[in-house]
Amino acid sequence: MTERPASEHSRFRATRIVEGKNVFTTNAYERPPSARPRGGSGEAIGQWLIGPARRIATPIEAFDEYAWRLVAAGLPLIRTTLHCGTLHPQFLGSAYVWRRASARTEEIRILHEVADQVPYAESPVAHVRFVNTRGHSLIKVLAAPG
Repeated sequence: MTERPASEHSRFRATRIVEGKNVFTTNAYERPPSARPRGGSGEAIGQWLIGPARRIATPIEAFDEYAWRLVAAGLPLIRTTLHCGTLHPQFLGSAYVWRRASARTEEIRILHEVADQVPYAESPVAHVRFVNTRGHSLIKVLAAPG
């Protein structure tokens, strides 16, 4: 597999993956500033995940709170995403996208046809695997020095 220039990747994506055609934003959630978690730690987030998080009614609300808890614990997030496959007859999977600047989390659904339109060799996942197998690492240490 060969690497494509960034402009080619953008053109590829623009012609095959189209909002409203095979990718749909199905829900959006905005947590009021007064309801955002304050303070916290990795340990507290872990305890929240195995306890109270399991009782949150919707995945979009749970992911939104998770992102705000990471920020409250001191992680300087700008955006974060969660991608998951599904056993839905119409949709291949869902993605949840949280952006700090807009204070908004969106749920995006992808139709099964995208898998046929985007060959694996041309997908961003294949690119990441290609780069990683050539001795380049995408892993970053998030802990503070010392």
